[in-house]
Amino acid sequence: MTKILYLLSALFFANLVYGQDYPKTLLWRVTKKGNKNESYLFGTFHEVSPTFFNSLSNAVDKLHKSDVLFVEESISNTKQSTVQEESAWNFEKWKAIIAKEQEDIFHEYVEKIADTTIYARNPLSLLIGISRYYMTTFCESDTSLADLMDTHIQKLALKEDKQVHSLDINQDVMINSIHKTFSKQLDSNYAFNCIRGMKSTLDSNLSACELMNTYRTLNFNYELDTDIKQGADNTLLLTDRNNKWTTILDKAFLSGNCFVAVGIRHLCYKQGLVQQLRRIGYEVTPIPPRL
Repeated sequence: MTKILYLLSALFFANLVYGQDYPKTLLWRVTKKGNKNESYLFGTFHEVSPTFFNSLSNAVDKLHKSDVLFVEESISNTKQSTVQEESAWNFEKWKAIIAKEQEDIFHEYVEKIADTTIYARNPLSLLIGISRYYMTTFCESDTSLADLMDTHIQKLALKEDKQVHSLDINQDVMINSIHKTFSKQLDSNYAFNCIRGMKSTLDSNLSACELMNTYRTLNFNYELDTDIKQGADNTLLLTDRNNKWTTILDKAFLSGNCFVAVGIRHLCYKQGLVQQLRRIGYEVTPIPPRL
């Protein structure tokens, strides 16, 4: 009998852990004792078609009922961005960090997409662009709406005259700052991943679409009890921004009903928004994304 109870207890605990990391949702309710406001976190996948967000009736309803929307960078900020890379790249710089066979892949990729301007992009900036092109070209079958999911959510809010606030001031500045600070350590790694992404695109290799499929089927692993992998890019792109955003959102949640739409990785790990908000007294609960 004792053994059976132990096994049942262990199974129950395992289900709790699994349920926390795999809550089968992208939507989280945020409340705090003594405060009447009710806010929501929604994890976006930038390259997934806006029609997918439209299908999440509960998420759409919570956006509709919110007072204000917070996003990584608002449309108005993006339009105002005229920042240029501080040290323009060229193919000679690329040749210094990639092998001859990688050069051939690079040239073939440029010919395929017919855009020679990518030679002037630094490795981090180019990696982001390649990943986005790959995802929208091979992993996303619905191309009926051209907007990124985040942009679509903003437009829905603006249509209802909601306030839209940026959590980041300017993402171009942020990316260039990261590259400038850590280029010596990371350029080779970013370049390697750029070439790998180019090769996947040229070969129409769909293996990297698994993450998007996991997102769409709500099987995303939040790894809430796991520390984020250490690295300069994770620190600056995720942890540092999460720390800053938590301070901003703490004040906002206490003053109104907010809907926060940010890349889903910002909700993950011990350093993510879910766990950070819990540590400062909020109850953050996963709820179904569909009514």
